[in-house]
Amino acid sequence: MAGELEPGLEVLTDPRVITDADVRAFAALSGDDNQLHADDEAARAAGFRSRIAHGMLGVAVASGLLARTGLTRGTLIALAGVTWRFVAPIYPGDAIRLRVRVEERRASSKQGRDVVRLSLTLMNQDDVVVQEGDVTEIVRALPE
Repeated sequence: MAGELEPGLEVLTDPRVITDADVRAFAALSGDDNQLHADDEAARAAGFRSRIAHGMLGVAVASGLLARTGLTRGTLIALAGVTWRFVAPIYPGDAIRLRVRVEERRASSKQGRDVVRLSLTLMNQDDVVVQEGDVTEIVRALPE
């Protein structure tokens, strides 16, 4: 599918619901036990409607949704860079999906490899952008 990684290509994933169990598991895995992620009252006191998911949980789920597109399946060599912005909170119960746009594909300095830059937009069920950024990946080059 890497042959389809041409600039302008856009893909929208199916949604994935962020559950309370996801937030608890991420807290345990990351060691981030901030009360914003565990206590509704603490989150409300901070200006949120209820507890929120970890920002990095959104990044991790975006990575998984990107993998599910299959865009680099069988051709991905490495993740070369990420720039990311946290725009709005993700709440347990939100159904988030990822819009992927291929921004650039060029030859790498290493033979047989290409550099692909993808624009990623993570949105909730109301089409509110919650996170966004760019990912640069190294993939096997297209056959000449």
